[in-house]
Amino acid sequence: MCPMYMAWRGSLDDFGLYWSKTEDGRHWTPQQPAVGGTAGSAAGPTLEVWRGLVYMAWRGNPDDQGLWWATFDGRTWSGQQRIPGVASSHGPALLSYQDRLHLFWKGAGSDTRLWYSAFDGAEWSSQEVLMSGYSDVTAYGPSVTATLTSIPFLAALRYRPEELDIYSDTNVTRWRHRGVIPRSGATTGPAITGRLAFGGGPDRLLMAWGDAGGQMHASLSNDGGVSWSGPTIMPPVTADRPALRGWGSSDAYAAWRGGGDDRTLYWAYTAGGTQWLNPLTGMPGALQLPDRASVAGPALVAYGTMW
Repeated sequence: MCPMYMAWRGSLDDFGLYWSKTEDGRHWTPQQPAVGGTAGSAAGPTLEVWRGLVYMAWRGNPDDQGLWWATFDGRTWSGQQRIPGVASSHGPALLSYQDRLHLFWKGAGSDTRLWYSAFDGAEWSSQEVLMSGYSDVTAYGPSVTATLTSIPFLAALRYRPEELDIYSDTNVTRWRHRGVIPRSGATTGPAITGRLAFGGGPDRLLMAWGDAGGQMHASLSNDGGVSWSGPTIMPPVTADRPALRGWGSSDAYAAWRGGGDDRTLYWAYTAGGTQWLNPLTGMPGALQLPDRASVAGPALVAYGTMW
C-alpha cells in the first residue's frame, strides 16, 4: 500500500512546515522540515497527489497572505514558489481532477468570497472569483474532495449565518449548492472526504468539524450530499479544522490538533463515520503523535480507497 503523508505548521511562534509519513497506518516516521525548512505559514497547509508527485500549498507567514506551493517526490522537496497575484487569510484547498490541479481559497483579510486557480504543469491560471462573486460564501478555507468520488464536492463554513454549505459539480468553476448542515455549531472550517458507493449510486460522504467548545462533530451523507445525518459528537477535541482522507480498503483516517492549549497532533480512523478508533489497538480513542505540535489543523494525503 502506498504511504500516507501528513503536513502541518509548527506550534506557537514556529511558522515552519513539517512532514511525516506512515506506510502501515500504525507508525509514523520522525518529523522533518518541509521544503528544506524554508517555508513558513500562519495557517495549516493542504496536500494533494497529482501526476505522481505530492503537491503542498499554503498561505505565507502572518505578514504575508500570499499563497505558495511546492512538490515532493517521496524523498526531496522542490523549492517553494509563489502563486502570482493571489492572497488568502486562511489555508487553501487542492484538488486533482480532469488532468488539472485546482486550488480554492477564501479571499484575503475580510474578503469572504471563494477564489480559484488551476495548474497545468507549467503555470497557474489567472485567479477568478466563484459563486457569481457573492460575498459571505466562506469564513474559512474550504475543503474539497474528488480523489475517491465520482465528481468533486466542496464544503465551506458560510460567514453569515454560520452554516456548513455543500456544493458539487463536474465543472469546478460552476458549483451547485447541494444543501446545508443546519445547527452544526461549526466554528472551524469543515473537512470532507468520500467514496464511490458500492454497487453504484450516489457517492457516500463524510464531513467533520469543530465547534466553539473544541468538540468535534461528524455527519454522513449516503446520497451525494443532498441530505446528511444529524451531527454525531465525536470524543476527540480540536481547536482547528481536522483532516480527513480515505486510505487503504477499510476506513477513512483523521488527524487533528488538540483543543485549547493542547497543540499536540492526534491520529485515528473511523468506523462507519460514527466512532474514532486508535490505529494501534483498534479500540475507541485516538493515538497521540509524540514530538509533533501545531497551532493549526494538519493535512493528509494518500493513494487508496475508502471504506
